Amino acid sequence: MPVVTTGQITIIDQNDARPITAFIQASASTQQIYNPDSAPNYVPDYTSANLTLTAHVYVGDTVNIAGNTALITTKTWHLNDPSSASIGSNATFVVNTNLDYVSERTRTYFFKATYTDPMTGFTTTVLTSIVVGIIRTGSNATYILMTGRDVISDTGSSTLGTAFMVANLYRGSTLDDSVTTYNWYKLVGTTWEKIYVGNTNLTVNIDGTNRLVAAQYGFKLQSDWPATPNTEPAVNTNMPSGAGDDTVQRRGISINSRAVTDWSLFKVEIKDGSDTYETTFTVYDATDPYDLVLVSSAGDKLLNGVGTTYIWPRVYLNGTKLSTLTGWTFVYRFRDKDGYIGGFINDSQTTTNGNPASGMPIASNTTTTFTVTCPAGGNTALTTNDVIKVVKGTNAKYYEISSVASGTTTAPVITIRAAPSSTTITDYSDPIANEFQDGVLFICTDTVSKSGDALDTSSSTSAIIIDGADIELKGTIFCEATPPS
Repeated sequence: MPVVTTGQITIIDQNDARPITAFIQASASTQQIYNPDSAPNYVPDYTSANLTLTAHVYVGDTVNIAGNTALITTKTWHLNDPSSASIGSNATFVVNTNLDYVSERTRTYFFKATYTDPMTGFTTTVLTSIVVGIIRTGSNATYILMTGRDVISDTGSSTLGTAFMVANLYRGSTLDDSVTTYNWYKLVGTTWEKIYVGNTNLTVNIDGTNRLVAAQYGFKLQSDWPATPNTEPAVNTNMPSGAGDDTVQRRGISINSRAVTDWSLFKVEIKDGSDTYETTFTVYDATDPYDLVLVSSAGDKLLNGVGTTYIWPRVYLNGTKLSTLTGWTFVYRFRDKDGYIGGFINDSQTTTNGNPASGMPIASNTTTTFTVTCPAGGNTALTTNDVIKVVKGTNAKYYEISSVASGTTTAPVITIRAAPSSTTITDYSDPIANEFQDGVLFICTDTVSKSGDALDTSSSTSAIIIDGADIELKGTIFCEATPPS
């Protein structure tokens, strides 16, 4: 059976530090208007009236400390990706170029800095962002208007329900239905994956079998391939009856419920000669009448010395809670305080210090290695491909092990990969030399799978344990629920 419902819960560890609030304030509108038919073409025009972005950071107070060099250091600005090269180093950033309507509809500016708690000395990464966009007006405006059915409803039979969305390219107020190049994409993680039968990235486990999700779509046209697919595109199939005439179907895409869990974000790209137009749209799946709620025994905060909480699922069918979850499977995943993909500390992983939850002390680190301290006899649990978490104060990062020095027992040297071999964790920035000295290292697992039972308590087999070692300031736990087959 496919995943039919998902849920999440965010746990805040207030034992770590005071809450931090950050945002970016703009000096003018962040929405530009481009009109090719009149002057000025851009309103506002950032080349003549610069857009100033000002970072605000508040730590349990009403005073903006973004400019306080004693508390806020390593201030950087980044364009579209917080891990990209820095484009600025102050609490403010000036935008003095206009967006390009054809090639650059939006920009995302990220402000990133390091906050040092004056009482504990702990450091925290502050990250916030703001989006600047552009729209086009005027009699010569060209844009895509999406129409159709964006909700997949229950058909009441074994035939799967479908959504059918049509991409309409308008030039001013006139529909241009002569264009023949329509490319469709689905957002998978952070990547726009092209939809065609040969795209093996678009697979899901359905009824125990990995099936090509692209086969769950239908379209009349495909073109402009990035590479030759390994299977010919099954165009002109899976199109819903009554979707309109051939011209309408040629501009549309059919999406059935196996391609969507709860909701998915899609994109259409229309090419007309040298011009490219694109827009995004969301499709919702209402065929799965299940809702998943995650319950935490300690609520959504760890505070006043409470360092552990149990999290377990409740599943509702048409608003009524199921009395038993026997036969269900629940897969948990974790994201850290900045939204990056991390992992759960593996408390069952054997370590020779006798207390897995305490971690292994880090004696030193370089930009590529960590030297940990172990008792006599060494540690045999560390191995290639393990996910590790390194922590000092509230600063935490996740890496994959490339190798562990052989023959070293009490002080093994761990070499990390330059980039993770899979997408199970985020590609964190390289550590700074001795950034985690006197910190601790944990062995982690990227997902935790649990089976359901009839209990609706923390003793349920579907429950997981989260403690302060798992969470630095804030963490979000995601869960996917799969019913019995």
